[in-house]
Amino acid sequence: NTDSGSARLYSGLDGSLLYTFLGTAIDDCFGYSVAAAGDIDLDGIDDLLVGAKNGYVQAFSGVDGTTIYTLQASLTNEAIGTSVSSAGDVNGDGTVDILSAASDFNYAEVFSGADGSSLYAMADNGDTRIGVGLSAVGDVNHDGYDDFAIGRIWHNTPTTKSGLVTVYSGQDGSQIWAKSGNGSFQTFGASIDMADMNADGEPDIVVGTLGSIVNGRVEVLTGSTGTRISNNKMGANNNGFGGALATVGDLNGDGVAEIVVGAKLDSSANSGAGKVFVLASQLDSDGDGVADASDSSPFDPNIN
Repeated sequence: NTDSGSARLYSGLDGSLLYTFLGTAIDDCFGYSVAAAGDIDLDGIDDLLVGAKNGYVQAFSGVDGTTIYTLQASLTNEAIGTSVSSAGDVNGDGTVDILSAASDFNYAEVFSGADGSSLYAMADNGDTRIGVGLSAVGDVNHDGYDDFAIGRIWHNTPTTKSGLVTVYSGQDGSQIWAKSGNGSFQTFGASIDMADMNADGEPDIVVGTLGSIVNGRVEVLTGSTGTRISNNKMGANNNGFGGALATVGDLNGDGVAEIVVGAKLDSSANSGAGKVFVLASQLDSDGDGVADASDSSPFDPNIN
């Protein structure tokens, strides 16, 4: 059907096509978001999630591609599907749970991975564009339950569309901490991921901005308190730097995960052709523009 959409799963071993999943209705825009789900059906094989902009998420078996269940917003006149992520095991039942949002509806929801039931629902009154960025973040408060982060890119405090990232408790859905962007139109929270970025054994949170009105940036925050431990501002000429990012493990063997960042509007090669950056070991704890690895005094901005 017109704009019904599709999603495809490819083998990591040889790149061959494993499964094709199809939307069914006109304008479903199925495949608008995708994510690894972890093993939600507990068969020993990881599963996957596919979101439809038209308002739903489907979970598929990694074993045979069959549908495990279909998720829809639990509140009337709300929707999900424009973004989707694993939430980690937020309710401690041994199954990975699911986080999805529909930013156009200013709505986000967490679902049980075990049976698809609703765990937490968040409907914002204002136009915050909640959930453009969202991610599992691990157990940042050490209560035995995985926690999760959600961005609100059009949040207007302290300044216009500066953005906000909030980390929520998986145990009860309460706010653990929140961190705002530090400039107008920064749209802080457009992309979110997690990894141990300072080799202290604790999960940290990597946050990007849209980088389309003002130059984009990527920041690293401590998972426990949201304290900024790195501010890698690399966007230029409003090139979209930070609108998409992912932590990718330790590529260079220095014990710290690297960050892949997209700049979809970058024109280095051709107008609007886009560009991908890999940020390697660029923690800048004192904000002096010199990475800790090269800074003789990484916690004193007056000495580098």
